[in-house]
Amino acid sequence: MITMKKWGTKSEIGGAIIFTTIAVDVIFDLNPYLLIVSAITGLILIFLSVYDWYKNKKSK
Repeated sequence: MITMKKWGTKSEIGGAIIFTTIAVDVIFDLNPYLLIVSAITGLILIFLSVYDWYKNKKSK
């Protein structure tokens, strides 16, 4: 799995974005569009991590 040296893997960052947004939404009742943007961003990072894993698995 490809790591982003200082911050962790793409899937960890994507999960952190999603869960942090949910936690902040529970406290502050965020704008729905902000929730959608953060969910899409987190899912893109998670899917990119899966794609990198598949690409590395296929090349071996």
